[in-house]
Amino acid sequence: MPAATLLDPVLLEYAARRAYQAVRAYRRVLGEPPPPPWEDAPIGQKKQIYAEVRFWAQHPQAPLETAYEQCFAQGDYGRLSEPQRTERAIVAATALATLGAER
Repeated sequence: MPAATLLDPVLLEYAARRAYQAVRAYRRVLGEPPPPPWEDAPIGQKKQIYAEVRFWAQHPQAPLETAYEQCFAQGDYGRLSEPQRTERAIVAATALATLGAER
């Protein structure tokens, strides 16, 4: 699907919902609690999914690491559990493969 097509609000909404449903299903398979249904998802989560869908539509050949870093570079992560922290608790994309292998 061309990137310009996914800028159409109706198609963007459709693609974002499907991406979100895939994440919910994947978390269930892993035995983790899934995020809330799309209708109940916080607006911040929805904005993040929209941004990811737009990114992949515009950069379909981008390496996964680039998408991962892009996602966290512009995200809004909500309330901090430790307000005094100033650094982000992000794992490098290259380390994710080893984390997944340990499961």
